[in-house]
Amino acid sequence: MKDEFLIARLQIIGGGPLEDDLRNHVKQLGIEDRVELTGAMPTAQVVPMVRKMNVYVQSADLEGFGLATLEAVGQGLPVIATRTGAHTDIIEPGTNGLLYDAHDVNALTQHLRTLMNDADLRRKMGKANLQVARERYASEVIWARTE
Repeated sequence: MKDEFLIARLQIIGGGPLEDDLRNHVKQLGIEDRVELTGAMPTAQVVPMVRKMNVYVQSADLEGFGLATLEAVGQGLPVIATRTGAHTDIIEPGTNGLLYDAHDVNALTQHLRTLMNDADLRRKMGKANLQVARERYASEVIWARTE
């Protein structure tokens, strides 16, 4: 995909035990100009970065509640996520995002192609996510469910 989307940039937000390995891999591939690894950051710095994205990808093998995914939904971003944890509750494939099985690089690549090549679909999914956030995850909705 490196040559397919010459203007695409990948931003990986967060840190962890594999961060140094990932930095080395990016350098070995010669794509430092197209990949930004932010490391761990406070949420207050992450939100403005997420707002500037065109697509949010969550590639976790295991995901519990999916708070980061839900935050992207609340920002009106189309989401590509692994079919794990709460992602299957949050994402309705084809409506507000796309799901794939963990480690299925071909499916992830195809989903990226789909959204990168279709601005209308990105807008439609982003708009659907704003509605999902309002109707299912707004604080007043959640409080009403607990009463």
